[in-house]
Amino acid sequence: MLMLSGATAAQAPVPLTRAEVIAQARERNLELRAARERLGLQEAELAQARQLLPSNPEIEAEVGSDRPFNNEGERRLGIGLAQEFEIAGQRGLRKAQASAQLREAQARWAALEAQVARDASGAFLRLWRAERLRALARESLELNLTLEKAAESRFQAGDISELERNVVAVDVARSRRELSSAETELVQAQLDLARLLGRPDGMRLTVADLSLPTPTLAPLENLQSLARERRADLAAARYSQEAAEARLHLHYRERIPNPTLRLGYERERFDPLDASPGGGGEVSSLLMGSISIPLPLWNRQQGPIRAAQAEKAAATIEREATERLVDTEVAAAFAAVERSREALEAVTAALPKVERNLELIRKSFEAGQVDLLELLNTRDRSQQARQEYVEARVEYVRALDELMRATGQLPMEARQ
Repeated sequence: MLMLSGATAAQAPVPLTRAEVIAQARERNLELRAARERLGLQEAELAQARQLLPSNPEIEAEVGSDRPFNNEGERRLGIGLAQEFEIAGQRGLRKAQASAQLREAQARWAALEAQVARDASGAFLRLWRAERLRALARESLELNLTLEKAAESRFQAGDISELERNVVAVDVARSRRELSSAETELVQAQLDLARLLGRPDGMRLTVADLSLPTPTLAPLENLQSLARERRADLAAARYSQEAAEARLHLHYRERIPNPTLRLGYERERFDPLDASPGGGGEVSSLLMGSISIPLPLWNRQQGPIRAAQAEKAAATIEREATERLVDTEVAAAFAAVERSREALEAVTAALPKVERNLELIRKSFEAGQVDLLELLNTRDRSQQARQEYVEARVEYVRALDELMRATGQLPMEARQ
């Protein structure tokens, strides 16, 4: 019995809330995880840019002797150290460029996270809609089967014609096809959600009931201002422009040549071959310093400067285009929320009356007070009203999700 109870419990999937779906998608989405790992590339670039000196020092050593030639006893030994220095602030500009690129990558990751959260919410809504439409299709089939029995009874009693009885039979067949289509759509929605969440149990996924947020919307101008402050893709465009400006200034500074300083020690010894025994030789030591500066005659960063100028111009245009896009998307999402809210309120208000009418007309039909055609018309209006109610709820929440994304925020359930 215990094993049977455990197996039965395992067969009942726990409905996922919208908050759980969004959280799992943000945690498991492979594209989002890969983007997070790629942030390490920009962090490495910034660490490289923070290095104090652009290159490693060079150690030099030399040994000399006149033995292969005059062989007069002259010997030389030298050792030196050379280091290149930047004198035009290139390091600061490299840091500014790398820092802007890192912030750009972080902003693009945040924008991708918001997109993943909205997609996860959309997948939840598709599955919730599919479950409700399947339930409505089942109810419709059950109602039509009941009507078929009633129609057969009244046909046998001579109250309705054979044509009317056949109409009900056709509706039963149509209801079966609609239920099959609804079940197919449900399976597809389950598989889509399972793929998004990286779960193998797609055929067993189910979702909890859809709650309807009722936020008080700020004026459109305030929402557009909020979006310009919080949209991650707009922030990324600004950082991209900032990085392009820093890169252009860096190329201009790189036209200034970097000096290389050298410090060395040299020791010379002269041991003449004809010196008297014990006379020794002459030894001299030298401490030397030098500086070398390349002459910027041919390479003056012409190509990199031209490329950086074009990149800066393109980044500026992209930032301006993104700003305009943000205002447009917020306005469109704001209007969609208002329209979907009005539609939902209208459908919600009418639904109880439509269902009451169906109940009344069905009782009247069973009592022989109305004809079959009137019953079928009332039934179709009721079914349509309930489907419209499901669609209106989904569209309203979708519109809210899009408005949240357009203003640079995650869906409301993601922050609970």
